[in-house]
Amino acid sequence: MFQHITVLFSFVFAIPLTHMLFCVSKLILARDRVRFSGLHALWCKFPR
Repeated sequence: MFQHITVLFSFVFAIPLTHMLFCVSKLILARDRVRFSGLHALWCKFPR
């Protein structure tokens, strides 16, 4: 039973991590058109 829960949690964490890395790679590829904003990064980190 514990192994099934561990596998479920690994999928729950892997999907958002994959999405985040994909978005970061797109930002790196578009770095000539994108300007980094520390304030926006903090806002994304703590949305509420």
